[in-house]
Amino acid sequence: NSSPGPAPAGRRLFAGRCTGRQEPEGSDPFEAHPGTAAQIVWQWQARMSVDEDSGGKADDAVDRPAAPKMVPARDASGSLIKDAKGNPVMISLDSSDGGFVKEDTPNIPEGTSWFGFSEEFVEFFKYSIFLGLFCVVVFGPRNAEPFYMVKAMDDFFLSNEFDYGVSFSSLTSLGQFWTFMNATMMPNVFPMYGLNGELISRPAQRFLSDGSNYRIGAVRFRTIRVKDGLCKVPESLYNAPEGWGGDFEDDDEFKPPIDACYPTYNYVEKDYLEPEEGDKFMPMKKYNNESKLCFKYRKDTKQPVYTSTVTGITYSGNGYVIDLGVEEDPDDPGRCGLEDLYDDEGYISPTPGPTAFAPSPDPSIYPTPYPTMKPTGYKTDMESRAQEQLNMLKASEFIDRATRATFVEFTVYNANADMFVLVRLCVETTSSGTVIPTAQVMPARLLTAYRVLAGDGVKGKEYGFMWCEFALYILALGYLVGEVMEWWTVSNLYRKGEHPHGYFCGWNIVDLVNLGLFAAVAVQRMIMIFQISKMVEAGSFTKPEFNVDVQNAVEFGNSVDTMNSINAVICFIKLFKYLDSHPSLGQFTRTISQAQNDLGSFMLVIIIVLTGFGIAFMLAFGHDKSSYMTFSMSFLTLFEGMLGNLDSEMLHNPSILGPILFAWYVIFMIFVVLSMFLSIVDNAYSIVREKMEDSMDEVDPLSRDVGWCLGIPERMVTGILGFFFNLAHRIDRIVPESDDGGAAALEGQDGREGEAKEEEPIEPEVDVDQAMESDEKFVAYTATYKKTIDSLGELKESQRQLNDMLSVINKHLKKVDHPGHS
Repeated sequence: NSSPGPAPAGRRLFAGRCTGRQEPEGSDPFEAHPGTAAQIVWQWQARMSVDEDSGGKADDAVDRPAAPKMVPARDASGSLIKDAKGNPVMISLDSSDGGFVKEDTPNIPEGTSWFGFSEEFVEFFKYSIFLGLFCVVVFGPRNAEPFYMVKAMDDFFLSNEFDYGVSFSSLTSLGQFWTFMNATMMPNVFPMYGLNGELISRPAQRFLSDGSNYRIGAVRFRTIRVKDGLCKVPESLYNAPEGWGGDFEDDDEFKPPIDACYPTYNYVEKDYLEPEEGDKFMPMKKYNNESKLCFKYRKDTKQPVYTSTVTGITYSGNGYVIDLGVEEDPDDPGRCGLEDLYDDEGYISPTPGPTAFAPSPDPSIYPTPYPTMKPTGYKTDMESRAQEQLNMLKASEFIDRATRATFVEFTVYNANADMFVLVRLCVETTSSGTVIPTAQVMPARLLTAYRVLAGDGVKGKEYGFMWCEFALYILALGYLVGEVMEWWTVSNLYRKGEHPHGYFCGWNIVDLVNLGLFAAVAVQRMIMIFQISKMVEAGSFTKPEFNVDVQNAVEFGNSVDTMNSINAVICFIKLFKYLDSHPSLGQFTRTISQAQNDLGSFMLVIIIVLTGFGIAFMLAFGHDKSSYMTFSMSFLTLFEGMLGNLDSEMLHNPSILGPILFAWYVIFMIFVVLSMFLSIVDNAYSIVREKMEDSMDEVDPLSRDVGWCLGIPERMVTGILGFFFNLAHRIDRIVPESDDGGAAALEGQDGREGEAKEEEPIEPEVDVDQAMESDEKFVAYTATYKKTIDSLGELKESQRQLNDMLSVINKHLKKVDHPGHS
């Protein structure tokens, strides 16, 4: 063998992973010398052996022994490599090279695997199977149904206009919110009439108005409030001047201009800002309502958090809760005295007479009919109860200055798509009084895996997807075990000083993140199947109460999709790990490795410049443009500008700072910083190309084996066609049976050795012109063909002679025209 070739994929524990960028000559040999993993281990062991002979010194000034030193070769796991007789394979080390193997050192036998294929190809083949299973499991069951489910909910609730040009997505006041609840939410979630105008049946009332989406449990109305007294009102506004209240100053209910202060909500300080568990809220108390309407603050709802896509504020799952349409439960921890809202006949209790501060509600102001009759039967019971509760919440000013977020939440199931959809509508009332509507519509397939395991009427392909998923996790577990074994081996070698790097570097980190995500997904899938089975056994999907477990399961299922989306990028990026030995495809990872130090410093430059401009734009335009209202929004907006989405409106900003800051940003980030980035990558790519020029024409083992596999169909077709051609040729050359009844024999294929075959007499040649006049058509056609070929040959020869003659004449004419030139 000649110089060492590319590292086998099975032994690439360190090469291509932890050797870092290749440094120019004269730097650390561990960084400058590319080689197989086993060679790196051998080199390190050899260097340590030489250092021990030199008194423990590794300096180049130490005299090295002139004679080559022989050391046993070890593979990537640290085990001795033995020959066919069981003796350790020894390698020689040139002392003049500091104990490292030179390029002309004979290569160690790497062995073959799987019918002589290279180890690079074997590892690439195994990972291709793993990646294929991942694609089948993740992308196979998916289609456009999740998008259409989200679109259906958007059409029903978010973009459905209840007033001219006003929908939920464009709410600007609480009055519009209450109108939305009565005009859009109630008719779609609690339908009373079908398309024919008749009252619908009891089971049909559990569907949305489209008749396709089944509502799981009740609709929850929840508000998050903050406590009073956490911020202080200025004395100049709290103490009202004399005569400010007019005739009402002597009233016990008289209040100063600003009587309370309610801070901005912050999830980190939720325990400090929110009311305590069980704190009572009696919205009708200030009106001396005899019904004593009362709510208790709940922190045991177990609902998931919600993060606004506009303000970025994260809200907890706590709050004052009421489930619309559900009969009141005396043991409900969130209510205290709701049973007093209804009298014995089922009517809503009367409210006190109008006062100067709060007039009683007028039934005519509600967009939908105000329920005044006693509910009769289930056809109107649930809708009427929900409508009464909603009217009561509005009349009692359930949403006030202390409210920071109002949620309307429910879950539906579509049997046609076998999919759950979580709908969470949120109206934020900021401390400044702004009303900001946001929504979360989240689809998830929760029952599919459970139905496959339970045999609950699923299609055959679902079983195939489940088996592929099981095989995927088995392969992932095998890769994870291999990584653990590698970590153990490398760590032991590193502690003994027999390996220059630890385990946690390069591709090893990518592998750990990738396999860790696979393990997390597998565990979450098992937990989700177990939770779904418990809900099915308990009949949770048909209960009228709000189902928190389904809401959490949908969130849990979407977290699986989130991890799979990250894993999809990592899995496909890992292909370059197995293509690293390819001269062309390996340039991607080598370029990143070459430029990693410069890119790391460059990222710091980007962060510094973006931070400065982000603060500047936020301070200058945060009050005017939503893109810069916070530092994080400003930072992201400017980062988008680096990618080409520049906010050109800043050039027309009334403030002089707009054009100035915009021009500075373009000069610094677009002209300078991005040019530096491109130069760093281009320089690294040029270095990599220079180093690989010598090996570009070589055929690496991976390309050779892949090319052989891709040529299998061609070889099969060629072989089949060749078999039939040979068979036809052999049949055509069979000698007819002799008159004496002897068996037919193949010409030249008698199989008898040493026995000279009798030559057949050669018939005399026949003149072509005579053959053309033959009565046998085959002979005449053949002679005509031969005559034509001969004529074409003669014509070609005549043409050649004519060209030669014309060439001589041309030269002669040139001499005549230019007599001075020889």
